[in-house]
Amino acid sequence: MRLWFCYELATDPEYQGLGCVTELVQHVYEIATEAGGFISLATAVPLNLKKYLSPRMGFHERGSFTNGSPIAILTSHVLVRGIK
Repeated sequence: MRLWFCYELATDPEYQGLGCVTELVQHVYEIATEAGGFISLATAVPLNLKKYLSPRMGFHERGSFTNGSPIAILTSHVLVRGIK
């Protein structure tokens, strides 16, 4: 099974809340599943985590990891769609 990883997803503030990332992720998901694969991403942003785990986006959490920097310690959540 092939992994498709969504990396560095961001939306210009002017276009946030319009479903741009939702549509992009859905498109990648369709391509991945047609190829017999699944998609994954990681996020440390609580609002994004909530959105990705919603029924609309369809992701579930596979794990998390913590990484530190001089600015903050962040917990990233690893999410997948298309595999249990």
